[in-house]
Amino acid sequence: MIIYDDFNRISPPQETRVPEDRRRRNPLIHAAGFRNFMRLKQHRHAPKWNFETGDRINQDDLEEYLRFGQEFASAKPTSADQLPDWIRPWLWNLRPRVRAFQQQVPEDFNLEQEWERIPTLGREDLQVRIHGLVPLDADLSRLIVYDTSGSTGHAVAVPHHPVDLAKSMRLMEYVLARFGVASAFSPEMTACLNVSIQADTVVYPNIFSVWNQAGFAKINLDPDCWRDPAHAQFYLDDTAPAFLTGDPLGFAEMLRRGLRCKTYALMSTAMAMPETLRNRLEEVFQCPVIDWYAATETGPIAYACPLNQGFHILPRDLFVEILDPAAKRLPPGEYGEITVSGGRNPFLPLLRYRTGDHGRLTHGPCPCGDPMPRLIDLRGRPPVIFLRPDGTLVNPVDVGRLLRNEPIARHHVAQHADHSVDVHLQPIAAGQTLDDERIRRKLMLLFGEKTPIRIHFSMVPNGKYSSADFTAYRSEFILDDFLRPPR
Repeated sequence: MIIYDDFNRISPPQETRVPEDRRRRNPLIHAAGFRNFMRLKQHRHAPKWNFETGDRINQDDLEEYLRFGQEFASAKPTSADQLPDWIRPWLWNLRPRVRAFQQQVPEDFNLEQEWERIPTLGREDLQVRIHGLVPLDADLSRLIVYDTSGSTGHAVAVPHHPVDLAKSMRLMEYVLARFGVASAFSPEMTACLNVSIQADTVVYPNIFSVWNQAGFAKINLDPDCWRDPAHAQFYLDDTAPAFLTGDPLGFAEMLRRGLRCKTYALMSTAMAMPETLRNRLEEVFQCPVIDWYAATETGPIAYACPLNQGFHILPRDLFVEILDPAAKRLPPGEYGEITVSGGRNPFLPLLRYRTGDHGRLTHGPCPCGDPMPRLIDLRGRPPVIFLRPDGTLVNPVDVGRLLRNEPIARHHVAQHADHSVDVHLQPIAAGQTLDDERIRRKLMLLFGEKTPIRIHFSMVPNGKYSSADFTAYRSEFILDDFLRPPR
């Protein structure tokens, strides 16, 4: 077995045989791609990998990906006053195969005249009725499942297909180009590292066939994920990723620990990127920091305009509307809830899905030249900073993962300036008993033994839950508290 200890000093064998288990995970992988994969996996400074995965892209998927790229390049912006042309055939093709659509839309429905009468979907539909959205004829042998963070109090397992994830990568290429970053991929390079800071998450290397066998790795900056925490910097240096992806917390951890690498862009998703953090990252890394608006259940929705003129709608096959609380579609410029229909996920088509996020939609021209509509005053999910008494971070994702194993419908966690934590839980069934002491002990392992944790069996301090923009996590700490140097 070859051990790759330096990306710049590798003498691979003349012939490389791709093992069958790797080919099952990466059906189109070739010898050069496999060598690239092994460089990432067996590097002497690699993290302690804990997961095996692949892109699962076959030849048919690759051809569909290429067609999607051509259609994306030629698609026209959505008009402000009418439904997009594609939505009628999309809906009537899916309706016989999607039980939820049959309930939402009567058979004799006049789509153009009665669109606003279609009932909306929400996060709870995905949590308890997701079986009604998966098409009856879906080939579940291609199923990939991703968990959402539960940032609204609802943790959801979301089905995906390899090709819809690959199509999101084509959207990523477009956005990189908008910021002047060329995406010329090869089997001799690392395209991307995904950076996170969590107590518990999967970490793995991979290669992507749609990116010409370029390498990818998901890494976790938690010190326990490395044989030596100093190895994280060596791995960043040697892999030399063309760009980084992650969320504001992972990028903030890089700043806090002084982790650096030469890269061409940072792409941030999952939660809103604070302007002060973006400015610091651009100053340190000397490259654009691109803010995405996306969700696990929808995929990419919009990206931040290069001229800071809001967020441009990105997919051409996603219809975005702004609704008032009564599900009435608001005219351009009015503030309301962002609602989406369509998408690329064959396992989870969405029809008037309320995201829980809010903003304004404008269709006017933008100085940057992108003709797509823009979301203005986007109020997405801000990063929440939970801190242990020693100043290290507790990621809300870890809290959500821990609570997901309990029989609860929703949760709300608030941390105060004295580091104490209040946890409000709503059991799945009325009157259901929860083991509060066991939950407290598990949370203390996460927050630290010295952290006071109080458990309450109601959703919020007043016992009510009605806000459409409810966030499951609150904290009196701010980003500057976290960015102080480690003790």
